Amino acid sequence: MTGLTFEEAEALIKKFFDTYMVLSLWLDSQKASAMVNNYTASVRGRRRFYELYDKERVKFYGSSDVRKAAKEVEERVKRCAGNQPIQTSCVDLLKPAMVKIYLALRGGSWTAKPIYDARIVLSVHDEIVCEACADHAEAVKGIMEVCMQESYDECIKTIKNKVDVTIADYWKK
Repeated sequence: MTGLTFEEAEALIKKFFDTYMVLSLWLDSQKASAMVNNYTASVRGRRRFYELYDKERVKFYGSSDVRKAAKEVEERVKRCAGNQPIQTSCVDLLKPAMVKIYLALRGGSWTAKPIYDARIVLSVHDEIVCEACADHAEAVKGIMEVCMQESYDECIKTIKNKVDVTIADYWKK
């Protein structure tokens, strides 16, 4: 999709992890932890559990097919172990932000009618998409910035980050 050759893509990935060595170390620690503990966790402690083959039984009793299957399971768990804490932590941030936005659009009341002509229509990983009329778009953008920033700051205390909210005629990644 990028137009890069396999070698160019490999070099780009290597350069990325050379630049962000702490991220590489963190990913390795997540993989190792998943293999030992059989789970990974989000920043709020939500866990995903993995089923692994019993390594000792595979080692002593397993046929080559069982060992191959066990290796495939281990590789799948390692891929998930690097991705799950990131994706699930995004959801840990997103859900409270959506609640905050929903309430803010209604003046702070669950039962009140919206005071803005706007509504949440979509959430994808770490993004929330609201639909708003043009007259209310700037106000809704401000509400989203505040609510999303509050949610981030409540969840992630060690890394400062500024949320990014844009107004567009259509959703684009």
